[in-house]
Amino acid sequence: MSMSSRIVPVTFLRAIPVVPLMCLVIVASAAGENALIEMPATEVANAGFIGFGAEWDSYQYVGYGVTDADFKVIKNRLRYMRLPMARIMMLTRWCFPDGSTYDWNTPSMQMLYRQLDICQELGITVNLTDWGAEVEWTTAPGIEGVEDPLYAEVIGTYLDYLVNERGYTNIKYFTVTNEPNWQVGDWDRWKTGFLNVAAELEARGLDQHITLVASDTTAGDSDVSDIEPWHVSAVDELSDTAGMYSIHHYGKRARVRDGWREGPWFNRRDETFENWWRARWDYVRENDPDGAAKPCIVGEAGMDDDANHPSGSPYIDDYDYGVFMADYAVQATRAGSAAVLAWMLCDNAHEGFYWGMWTNREQGMQLRPWFYPWALLSRYFPSNATVYAPEQPDDIRVLAAEAAGSWSMCLVSRRDETAAVTVQTQQGAQARFAEYRYAEDERPADGQGFPVPFAEHETDAEGRLSLDLPAESVVVLRSVVLAPDVVGLQRQEAESAIVGAGMAIGEITLEHSDTIPEGSVIRQDPKPGAGLTEGATVSIVVSRGPLHMPTAGIAALILGGLGLGGLASRSVCRPRR
Repeated sequence: MSMSSRIVPVTFLRAIPVVPLMCLVIVASAAGENALIEMPATEVANAGFIGFGAEWDSYQYVGYGVTDADFKVIKNRLRYMRLPMARIMMLTRWCFPDGSTYDWNTPSMQMLYRQLDICQELGITVNLTDWGAEVEWTTAPGIEGVEDPLYAEVIGTYLDYLVNERGYTNIKYFTVTNEPNWQVGDWDRWKTGFLNVAAELEARGLDQHITLVASDTTAGDSDVSDIEPWHVSAVDELSDTAGMYSIHHYGKRARVRDGWREGPWFNRRDETFENWWRARWDYVRENDPDGAAKPCIVGEAGMDDDANHPSGSPYIDDYDYGVFMADYAVQATRAGSAAVLAWMLCDNAHEGFYWGMWTNREQGMQLRPWFYPWALLSRYFPSNATVYAPEQPDDIRVLAAEAAGSWSMCLVSRRDETAAVTVQTQQGAQARFAEYRYAEDERPADGQGFPVPFAEHETDAEGRLSLDLPAESVVVLRSVVLAPDVVGLQRQEAESAIVGAGMAIGEITLEHSDTIPEGSVIRQDPKPGAGLTEGATVSIVVSRGPLHMPTAGIAALILGGLGLGGLASRSVCRPRR
């Protein structure tokens, strides 16, 4: 890449005041030279972005005895993350346990409802995935395989109940069989089952609400050649029916970190991890007539090194796992992935699992280190953001996104020493940013383990912002806005001002005041002018007016104290004429 020091203006990072044109300069610490990263507005990686989500299964929730209190903790974590999408497991045997009748009240169904209720409330898009009809533990009795018409009928009834009876409008996608190249192993049989389900959904009108996902293929023993036949066949043969394409892949630590510069199984020895994903999605764009409008997602993402599939990763508790997952996510997104779904949300999902962002109930549901960077990606790279893939120097990954005028940037350093980063505005206007830092010894969090800013920066008089990018770290920059001054405004005006500033309405409390008119804001939290990231909440206290009581009411209290309450009551009820 060019090592020129010239600065090219780009559309980047809105702050207060609005700064429409900015650029990023990375100072390569190893050589002491300036490596320019340009981010022109035309460098769009994905204009239909869904976000950084996660797998969330409840298969073992009954066995672990997950309680209402546990669900409250989970819900609070999902709310902080603003999780955009959850890939959720379902089994036909949960509602069709005897192979002849439906039971919508089984313990497993109750746990599924709890998941879907939370997703519905928090606005989390659901990719519901049936685990298949090929092995006994997944399949309802009487279903002979994925191509059995009964399988499609049960799936149709299942989805009809969830969508039309229980009203789960957040179920937007459905996957017919998890990893069918493993679960089924025969393309023609799985294709028949897929088309049967498609016909069943169409007959019930569910195709207007739910998009089918294909093919959800995965790699065997990290050999990505397993992925190619099923992915290509899905595009070539199911483009009329499939509305989303999904691939699972667990990457090797060295291949993600080093960009896959070596390895006997690549198409080219210099093929990078990012370019490998780009080639998969380019096949969709080039061969599906509507491919440009269809989201392509990483349905499962994780680390493969020494993994004990399906149980877990021996490195899941390590700090480095968080850097690896952020690196994976940034590269796959730069390649055009509309979503990257981490495997998985929590260890309660399956017995003995150790894949989650937090441990199981028996282990206290403790957050693991990699929750930190994934929560930042999920929270600050929201659905429908326009995602940019700037040119980047060796061993530093860069991703940026704009949504509703607010900007985020993720920098993943794979260097073994510190790099200096400078953000500069073209106009030299001053701006403010919050920096979130996931480093070995620096990842500040609140009492719940949720990330808080490492620092807040304001550009200098020339519009420059400089910070250190630690070795093997993840840094997220988020444009900062100032809390609006709503004290004295009427409640409706105050709420409009808060939302208009890109923030959310927090708690609204009513309080009597002798000086502030009824309906006006007495005070707010945070105070006016406080620096906040977009989406932060602002709580207000609204006046109920002065505390007073009608004259008759005062008289009643006085007389009541004299033991004449009945007389007072009669006097109030029948006033003299």
